[in-house]
Amino acid sequence: MSKISQELKVLLYLNQRYTRSKWITIKEIANYLEVSNRQARRYLEDLNMIPEIDVGTKLGRNGGYRLRTPLDKGFAMPENIVLALSIAMKRNEKIETVLSTLPNYVITDSIIGDNEIENDSLDKLEIIIKAIQNQKQVAFHYQDIPQLYLVDPYKVVLTNHTYYLYARHDDVTKKFDISDIKELKQCGSFKPSSKVNDEILNKLSRYGVKNGKEATLRVKCVDMKSLLTFDKYFEGKGVKNTKELTYSVIGNSENELYYPLFRISTKSYKFLDEEFKKKYITYLKNQIKSIKEK
Repeated sequence: MSKISQELKVLLYLNQRYTRSKWITIKEIANYLEVSNRQARRYLEDLNMIPEIDVGTKLGRNGGYRLRTPLDKGFAMPENIVLALSIAMKRNEKIETVLSTLPNYVITDSIIGDNEIENDSLDKLEIIIKAIQNQKQVAFHYQDIPQLYLVDPYKVVLTNHTYYLYARHDDVTKKFDISDIKELKQCGSFKPSSKVNDEILNKLSRYGVKNGKEATLRVKCVDMKSLLTFDKYFEGKGVKNTKELTYSVIGNSENELYYPLFRISTKSYKFLDEEFKKKYITYLKNQIKSIKEK
């Protein structure tokens, strides 16, 4: 089983065993995972590097580990965190460092995936993301086409468990399934165009990465701090009412609203739209079910 899958199991186990007073010993965790105490501690250390996850530690005879705040029952790991976790492990970097760069180059339209990224795909994603960051072209063969593609890479888009590269080739913006890219290598420099970036954002709705059906999230926050948290995670795209402590934001789809919402504690707000709440909870339950069945 992959390291990421094991860490997900730790997280789900701590969530299932959560109480305000119960501490889970390292031996219990190790036995559950069927690994050594030392390996179990490494998984917990990696989890603690993710800002959204807060694992408490207590030393001494009655000590152990527990989540300081329980996760939603329908907890699902955002795919960008899975990608960042994989890259951080491979590069031996802090996950915060990787996470801070991914939103600029990777667009995600779903919050859950297979929780595993094959090494071949991860290697290609690393090369592409670095090329975008450094404004470098990439060359590769695609599928069984003999032609060598030399492209200007702009965005990596994740949808339906698949990573796509949006790039400029022969003055045309094209979409490539990263799993079908072969013999990938970084080449010379290029100057990104803001017009191409705008074109790609427009293409996303047409290519089905976003379904084009607008969705509205409306919540009432418990305090001003929570209201400002919503504004932060939704990048100021919504409307906040400081007097009534309400926040509303429109997305191209429900999925587009799920990822920022997932990162906000459920104790800090309540839904004003029961229909949206039902869809959100149902979606999360389906994802956690898919994880348990793997």
